[in-house]
Amino acid sequence: MLTLLIHAFKWFTLLEVIGGIFQVREEFSRFVGLVIDKVLFLRCTSFGYQYSEIVGSLSSVYFCGGDCVEDVTSHLMPHLSLHPTLRTCSSDTILRGISELATANTAYTSDTGRSYDFNTAAKLNSLHQLNIYTDNISYKNPFALADG
Repeated sequence: MLTLLIHAFKWFTLLEVIGGIFQVREEFSRFVGLVIDKVLFLRCTSFGYQYSEIVGSLSSVYFCGGDCVEDVTSHLMPHLSLHPTLRTCSSDTILRGISELATANTAYTSDTGRSYDFNTAAKLNSLHQLNIYTDNISYKNPFALADG
């Protein structure tokens, strides 16, 4: 009987941990994922991962307490792959997808003559300017910079 209780406890603990990230990823795909794919456009049409899946996989690392991209492949993939509809990509794919969104640095020179490199990342910054419409209610992004 004690062995059965121990197995049941382990099962419910696993369910609670994995079930929680599944719910977060489902909501992420339902709301944020649609916005990401609409703004950044589809990455591929026939096979591969969309930007929303790449960002969702990356955010899963941090939602689960990880601290580097490789945690997706080494720790989370066996669990996240159990979900019937959500797709989780490898750490290599995450890094490739982020590299695709990178832009060249822009050098600015100050009045004192010092040169500074900035990366404006126009595609990613366009996500900050969105108004998201959900359930007929408009939500303005609180992190967007005010014009003017």
